[in-house]
Amino acid sequence: MKILVRTLLILLGLVVLLVLGLGLYGGPLLRVATEKGATYAFGVECKVGRGSLNVLTGNIALADMVIPNPKGFTTPEAFRLGLIEVDAKMTSLLSDTVVVQRLELKSPEITIEQGPSGTNLGELMKHAQEVTGGGKKEEGEKKEGGKKVRVELLRITGAKVRLAGGD
Repeated sequence: MKILVRTLLILLGLVVLLVLGLGLYGGPLLRVATEKGATYAFGVECKVGRGSLNVLTGNIALADMVIPNPKGFTTPEAFRLGLIEVDAKMTSLLSDTVVVQRLELKSPEITIEQGPSGTNLGELMKHAQEVTGGGKKEEGEKKEGGKKVRVELLRITGAKVRLAGGD
């Protein structure tokens, strides 16, 4: 009986440490993971200014995200985002449908530039498709159903789109 109580107390302590650790370091981990993932996907060095993560409430936020243009384009950035905030219903993560209660984008700025081989956004998407397999499936491979996502509120404020001609 003492061993069971001791084991349960140790497990409870580990859960508390995990929640506290994610509370303290979740934002920086989210920021670094987003930078690394976006850099890998788009083939350009992406930056994120700040990240915040609250696993108890399901709140995620990223601020000051920048995706630069690929080589060969004259404008410095393809995409800049002031802030993205997501509030998810945590219990829905275990179900077939993930419920996002709020998805808010503040001050997104997109620059579309025509270059010799196409647009900057086209080049970024081309690279992303190449490194992820582009949705291609191997012969005989069945398409598996994934989780569904339901967004209850989507708000975009302060959006700007720029068109650039290139050289």
